Amino acid sequence: MTKLTTEIKNDTKTVTQAMTNTLPAVEKGVEVITDAGDSFEAIVGAVHEMANQIPDISTTSEELSVSAEEVSVSVLEIATGSHITSDNIEAIAVSMNE
Repeated sequence: MTKLTTEIKNDTKTVTQAMTNTLPAVEKGVEVITDAGDSFEAIVGAVHEMANQIPDISTTSEELSVSAEEVSVSVLEIATGSHITSDNIEAIAVSMNE
């Protein structure tokens, strides 16, 4: 019976020592998992924020497209006006020579 008690006592010491040695690793694992969870929450928040900004970006892009079309029309009008002015100057020059 004494031998059995000694074996149980030794086994208990071994289990206690193993738990003592393993506990820091388990705590570190829990810390890593918690940090990963926090990181995933931050990523989800960033994705939601970007999703909320997409309509604004789309609207701005449409406005820029409309503005570019207006500039293009203005440039075309200026070019047409310049061509007409050039033609008029030529006509005046011809009239003056006559």
